[in-house]
Amino acid sequence: MWFTLKGTVIIESDMGILEQTRTQIKALNTASVTTAYLNEAGREGLFVWSLGNYSSHVPLDTREGIYIKSTATSAATGCWVRAYDHDAVHAIWFGMTRNTNSAPVRTDNTAAIQAAIDVTLLLSAQKVQLTQGNYNCAVGIYSDPPANLRAAVTDETGTGPLV
Repeated sequence: MWFTLKGTVIIESDMGILEQTRTQIKALNTASVTTAYLNEAGREGLFVWSLGNYSSHVPLDTREGIYIKSTATSAATGCWVRAYDHDAVHAIWFGMTRNTNSAPVRTDNTAAIQAAIDVTLLLSAQKVQLTQGNYNCAVGIYSDPPANLRAAVTDETGTGPLV
């Protein structure tokens, strides 16, 4: 095993290229690199090059939370897929950002939360995880079609309700 350090962060190893943006991951040569670590704030995570037909998955994941399409390869051939435990889809992976009381302009999180819900329905996942905080949505979020998804609001630990 080998790796290259940048300060205290591993940026490259025999497991793949790490510390990447979504744009950099899209441009990777999938013949030689099959794992990459997304290092965008809040969206961090390991992505693995997976062969298969992802042509119905990629267009649904408009915010690239789970699926990142390669610029050189058709989604019908393969795709970068987030490695996760499949227990929950985290809305932060889709670009959701917490609003603060001191922020003069609140971030509209509608697209990020809706994308997380849409991908959750596609994957038949059990839940969408929203971290504790204040989030602004300019328009409605739709969760019913087609699987009757319902929300249970709990704290970050998943053990108690938020008040």
